[in-house]
Amino acid sequence: KPSDPQTNLRMGDIQWDARRVDSAATFWRRGLSSNPGPLAGGELRLRMGWYFQERRKGQDSARSYFADARRTVASVQLNNPTDAAAWIIAGEALLGLDSIQGALEHLALAKAVTDAPIELGRIHLLRGKCYDKLDRRKDAVLEYQTVTAVSGGAPAIKQAKKWLNRPYGR
Repeated sequence: KPSDPQTNLRMGDIQWDARRVDSAATFWRRGLSSNPGPLAGGELRLRMGWYFQERRKGQDSARSYFADARRTVASVQLNNPTDAAAWIIAGEALLGLDSIQGALEHLALAKAVTDAPIELGRIHLLRGKCYDKLDRRKDAVLEYQTVTAVSGGAPAIKQAKKWLNRPYGR
């Protein structure tokens, strides 16, 4: 369904992977305009935050979207604290806001409440990015290697391999 937020989220992700970032943003905006629930809305806002951060022109917009993503899932975290997706979204939003310790804490809570391979893959990928921001490359590499070892973590494996192969300090 063209008006389904999940459809727009996935179509935007496909465009992003194909390096069509403006087309991706168009899908994500369309998804946000279709009144998504808190989890889909949080994911869409995260993507818009990364879009603006990638564009390097909209740092204020990026921060605003990251903060909105975190607020969007706050009710899920409060009402259903065992929903790992909400903790992951909030952790990724904090990573985008450069609150690395907060991101690591949220990701630890997510890891404690899930055994789903795809969620675990994403958690380890994000933890690796946090450790890279803290200049703890050895810890980051361990996290990225864990992503590739997690069965079913396929969506995050490609990204983890990219981050494993990137030169230190970049």
